[in-house]
Amino acid sequence: MVHGDGDLAKAVRATPHEAENPRVRLRNQLILFGNMSFFSLGYNVISPVTIMPVFVSFLTGSNVIIGLVPAIEALGFALPQLFGARYYERLPYKAFYMWRVNVSGRLLLASYGVMVIFWADDHRGLMLVGFFLFLLMFRGGIGFQSPAFSDVLAKVVSVRRRSRFIAITFTVGGAVGAAAAAVVSGFLGRDAFPVGFGFLFLFAGLYLAAVNTSMLLLKEPPSENTDRPLESIYRVLGRVPRVLGSDPAFLRYVIGRTLIGWGLLAMSFLAVYAVRDFGATPADVGVYTAVLLASQTGATLFWGFLADRVTSTIVPTLGGMLGVAALALVLIAPSNGVFIISFLLVGTGYGAVRFSDFAVMIDIAPRDQISNYAAVFAVSTTPLLVPAALIAGLVADAGGYAPMLVAMLLLTVAGSVFMVFSTIRYAGRPARTDG
Repeated sequence: MVHGDGDLAKAVRATPHEAENPRVRLRNQLILFGNMSFFSLGYNVISPVTIMPVFVSFLTGSNVIIGLVPAIEALGFALPQLFGARYYERLPYKAFYMWRVNVSGRLLLASYGVMVIFWADDHRGLMLVGFFLFLLMFRGGIGFQSPAFSDVLAKVVSVRRRSRFIAITFTVGGAVGAAAAAVVSGFLGRDAFPVGFGFLFLFAGLYLAAVNTSMLLLKEPPSENTDRPLESIYRVLGRVPRVLGSDPAFLRYVIGRTLIGWGLLAMSFLAVYAVRDFGATPADVGVYTAVLLASQTGATLFWGFLADRVTSTIVPTLGGMLGVAALALVLIAPSNGVFIISFLLVGTGYGAVRFSDFAVMIDIAPRDQISNYAAVFAVSTTPLLVPAALIAGLVADAGGYAPMLVAMLLLTVAGSVFMVFSTIRYAGRPARTDG
């Protein structure tokens, strides 16, 4: 499957002996550190929590469509993962193929930014359709290679340092992203739509394509268990019930994370709520984004060290509780100042969930099933976001934002309860010591 590859593909491979060289291990860790850290900058300047929903609100007045933004973003990331796991699990070396898939989606995102600058003002309906199509292609490329990225990370970073490594990369990326978000408020000032938003999409696509080239600098160790036969699509889809049925604690974790995910959908409405009902400007949304990223940055490092000392499965539970606090605050005393505090809580909680979505699968899955668990988790938790987003939007259109936020708050509470029971079960399992 890898014979006949070009020199570029071969250049990123290392023999098992080379991979154990301390210099090679350090080099690989620094490359992954840079890739993960600087990805955060590019992606956060078009944040799906603040920037994307407000951009879509310029294209449509429908809360149903605005509410679909985080759901479609998550769906585009999740659905390709089972097929990505199927493709990559038989490859002993993955980095070159990950680069090839990723770069196309990021260049497509940049091309959409150009379209927004020149066409969005006169063709809003077309740009709305294009937004979701380009978002699906961009996130789909990232999702397809995500199981392979988890496997590469597990090969390069030992289990004893993994949570801290992930947390530090997210912290550095968040810090740089928060600084970039402060600059974003300038682009979203007088001429936010279409030029400001278009420039952000163009910058993010080109920047992320450049960051992606760092994968070509790896000296990747070979993966284990690459001689398994290629499964049919039917059997690939059948992995979901098989994995969930064989691991009841994982099933409870998936249910809890799904409910918290439904609650997190409300976060995409907060910026739009502030703009429409409380006079916030697009520049204020840039400030919200900076607060969101700064709080996420400061908290993620804490979550990583907490996960290494306790258990990573407790982190999303605490993140869900912070989401409850953010929603309750907006419901009790909505005002421009309160929204800033709310986004502070949202960022802290969102950092917990974002960290755990990446770290927990690596910690709880059997070593040869990491990509499988990651894909099953993504496919199990994400598709139901779409009907949940539609319902949230319909409630907001019919009764305003307050009833919708109350419903999302209750769902987040329920998800946190499921997480508690899952955490109790995982805490009793013996710690893994691979790597």
